[in-house]
Amino acid sequence: MSSEVKKLRYNKPKKLRGSITGKQKDIIGLKPVLKGKETGLFIDSPIQVYRCWFELLKLCLEMEDYGLSLEMIERVKFDKKKVVGFNKYLTEGSTGITRFRRYEEKTRSWKVKVKREKYEGWDLDKVLTQSFDNWWNPHRHLFENKKTIEIKSSKNWIKKPYYRYIRVDTRTRYDDTRSEIDEILSDLKGEKKDELKTSTSRFNVIGKPRVDTLEVNRNIMIRFKNWEMNNKGKSRKQIVDEILEKEQGRMFGDPDISRRLRLTYPILIGVCEGDFQREIKLDEVGKLY
Repeated sequence: MSSEVKKLRYNKPKKLRGSITGKQKDIIGLKPVLKGKETGLFIDSPIQVYRCWFELLKLCLEMEDYGLSLEMIERVKFDKKKVVGFNKYLTEGSTGITRFRRYEEKTRSWKVKVKREKYEGWDLDKVLTQSFDNWWNPHRHLFENKKTIEIKSSKNWIKKPYYRYIRVDTRTRYDDTRSEIDEILSDLKGEKKDELKTSTSRFNVIGKPRVDTLEVNRNIMIRFKNWEMNNKGKSRKQIVDEILEKEQGRMFGDPDISRRLRLTYPILIGVCEGDFQREIKLDEVGKLY
């Protein structure tokens, strides 16, 4: 991309929804809009969750285009076996007491790169340039569960541990048959069901994302990266104060911008790897400089 562009083009901070006090409707626990009008198939999560995944992926794609990295400062312990330079000592004023400095600060960095093979069928060029509302309907099938169907021939049986075939005598009363099927499948209820992969869609959401928190953290990341590309003489403290002012109605008692950035890094790395939300820590993939 042209070096003349000073901020992200396709990713912009989202405006506050709901009341000015930040009391937005929490989608955690809400039933998803399960059934597609055209396909009749079900999705696992509220559509806001998939919107959030889409927008975080869009952010990763544009950050990759700009060659941006995720970075954080770490305190690294000195290797005592190495020759100790003068700058690794601290002298305390007039006392003349010299103490060994045990740590130094280094930057851990990971260059953003999306594994495109993990997003087969997403049309990533459209993810970058389109809105979620325009993208969703043609791609909803990626998140829909497979439908229960009738297999009329044993030739079509597929040997998989998650498929189970049941013989039904159609001469039996319907209520009796349903009761017997419920009994056969009773081992899928309760705790054992939680141990199984309960979604058959191609792309699954891990856990229950807090969309409101992720949206705010995405806003913070966008504002911060725009500042890194074109800081206009602003210090880090100045941009942090500016972000606090613009996002203050949405942070719900956690105004620590640096902490929010650190919490967002593992989510973004997981998205680059093809998952939402599988968190991958920066210290697992980043390099120290």
